[in-house]
Amino acid sequence: MTDRLLTLYGTDEPLPEEIPLEAGPLSALFTGGALRSIKLQGVEVIRGLYFLVRDRNWATLVPEVKDLTVERRADGFSVTFTCDGTTPSDGTRFVWRGRIEGSVAAGIRFEAAGKAEADLVTARTGFIVLHPLEKVVGCPVAIEHSDGRIEETAFPDLIDPLQSFFDLRAMTHEPVPGIRATCRMAGSHPWETEDHRNWLDASFKTYFRPLGLPWPYTVPAGEEIHQVVSLTFEPSIAGLEPAPADDAVTVAVGDRTGGTMPEIGLAVTPEELDGGLAVANAVARLGAQTLAVRIAADTKDLPGVLRKAAQLAAALGADPALEIVLPLRAAPEVELDLVAVAAAAAGLEPASVAVSPEVDLHSYPPSIDRPPSLPLEAIYAAARDAFPGVPLGGGMFSFFTELNRRRPPVELLDFVQHATAANVHAADDRSVMETLESLPHVFRSTRAFVGDLAYRVGPANIGMAFNPYGASTAPNPHRHKRTMVSDDPRAGALFGAAWAAGYLARAAQGGLDGVTMAAPAGPFGVMGEDGPRPAFHVLRGFAALAGAPVLQAASSDPQRLLACAAQRGGRRELWLANLTAAPLEVRIAGLRAASLQVLDETSPRAWAERGPAAQVVLGAYAVARVSG
Repeated sequence: MTDRLLTLYGTDEPLPEEIPLEAGPLSALFTGGALRSIKLQGVEVIRGLYFLVRDRNWATLVPEVKDLTVERRADGFSVTFTCDGTTPSDGTRFVWRGRIEGSVAAGIRFEAAGKAEADLVTARTGFIVLHPLEKVVGCPVAIEHSDGRIEETAFPDLIDPLQSFFDLRAMTHEPVPGIRATCRMAGSHPWETEDHRNWLDASFKTYFRPLGLPWPYTVPAGEEIHQVVSLTFEPSIAGLEPAPADDAVTVAVGDRTGGTMPEIGLAVTPEELDGGLAVANAVARLGAQTLAVRIAADTKDLPGVLRKAAQLAAALGADPALEIVLPLRAAPEVELDLVAVAAAAAGLEPASVAVSPEVDLHSYPPSIDRPPSLPLEAIYAAARDAFPGVPLGGGMFSFFTELNRRRPPVELLDFVQHATAANVHAADDRSVMETLESLPHVFRSTRAFVGDLAYRVGPANIGMAFNPYGASTAPNPHRHKRTMVSDDPRAGALFGAAWAAGYLARAAQGGLDGVTMAAPAGPFGVMGEDGPRPAFHVLRGFAALAGAPVLQAASSDPQRLLACAAQRGGRRELWLANLTAAPLEVRIAGLRAASLQVLDETSPRAWAERGPAAQVVLGAYAVARVSG
């Protein structure tokens, strides 16, 4: 079992138990002290309902579940348990008790109460309610405010840069035609809702303690936090039939979409250059089109750093893309001229340059004023002067969240960019894969304010390259699945290959011009100590398709399987990614398969040839490449 866990996840950390719960047509999963995927007749009503503790740096406490009892009845279920854990940054212990009641008549009631042993310095402690995207985005919702007033509104279509709803205690939407679901919060007020898609989470998040209040804040030792969240339905759901069992997934390959496959890039920092040079010959086989080199204008020995970057780019056969962070302790033209002179001395001719003031590496939620900084117009003008004739990019080196909050003057740019990470708020396998659901919304929302400007994303990783929300990323000495860590073990395993294939499929369908994903070596590396990691083969395959026409490739169940197709010469190439830990039967329409290659747990580090078929069975987190 340990070997299988390492192959699939890159860690032997035991998988959390998922306990199915049912109350007639209502179903849910209990795992790790949380309720996940609450469904009515198979339609997801609530994606997540759980009590959590986040430390001063927004890293999430991962509790141990104790004293678990599950009682099943003809009309529903009862669950009681205790959660016990310590905060990642401070090691403060917090213990809370939970009780969940579910029935056809009353819906679901989740109660939690807990205390800290010592003063708890926290960015947020309390219940989180996650509404899914399907049948929610752009759909009507009724908000009950703390004074009892009802506001009839709608969930945002494009991603809201600020909070979507304020001062609420209940929200009602219609997940199934004719059935209204009301989620009510009690115990602490006020609550508010944010558009979680900003951070790549596939949900709208309702939480206690508004972001307009100062954070982190202190919960005194011994002070009890007690909250209750309930989910009810009107009219009664009694008599509704349970959902049918899942069946096979169908993928239909069709005509050209008009788009082309994005270029594939790797990313490197000064600290990663030596490791990248050590594996450059092997990584060159990947065929990356670009090498993103992120440096600060005040980097020590800048000419030496850029000389190594030029050597690495040449060894990889990739165009160097300079990403320059400006401390702005001097005028921007001074700092940028220093970089331009150092690049010329190092023999590095950038294929593109992107610039960002250092202040924009940090997050500024509504409760924090953005520090004063030079206008972006002045910074972009200085970059044009320092690198004449070189394509200029702007946006954010941090996440889409900040790009959405501070939109650059795109008329002054040749391309816009931002980064993503999949473990900002949650790090369980299900949540990380669900981030792929948010990508079409991120791409569509960005296009809404950048128009036809070239659009690049990167670095795009499971782990965080840096933490815009706190002093540092979270430590991960045991290489477990944790929020806000850089070294996420799944990146080097089969899970990471499936996630990368799904991400690139979304990018191709979203019309992106380029995706920078992974690094040559290190925590984000495509090359491990024992050779290419599974994601290497995925990136190599997509790099070979860069610029090829994108074909329609519709999955009947994109939560379980993502697909992408392109025209390569006189052949069609279809990519399939199983996003689940369960075997998946896939039926292919619109493509006569001539060859089939698979990356799976029997062959995770090299493509295995399989006989062509119109029906494929993919193992856990398997990736397939079908040509025809």
